[in-house]
Amino acid sequence: MIIDAHVHLFDYSWIPEQWWKWLGQFYNTTRGPLQTGKTYHYIESLCDPSGERLLQQMSMSGIERSIVLPLDWGISLGEPAVSILEQHEQIAEITSRSNG
Repeated sequence: MIIDAHVHLFDYSWIPEQWWKWLGQFYNTTRGPLQTGKTYHYIESLCDPSGERLLQQMSMSGIERSIVLPLDWGISLGEPAVSILEQHEQIAEITSRSNG
């Protein structure tokens, strides 16, 4: 059995705004300026609130299980719109729909 021991699932509202600003600055510094439309697509490419993209990647890579590590930036960057408890509940729903 192949297990990926480190994956993240999140949606835009699960992460504090400060983190997204930092990510945009980091990307601009390391890869060049993002245009407004490209910024949206870049952020959108990181979000997978249903877990469908992760399940597709796992299937294509022959990974049978993944360990989801929620990101809790609330203490250092401010609480996001969706609390860490709600995030855990949503991740639990995803894992139950995908048979674990």
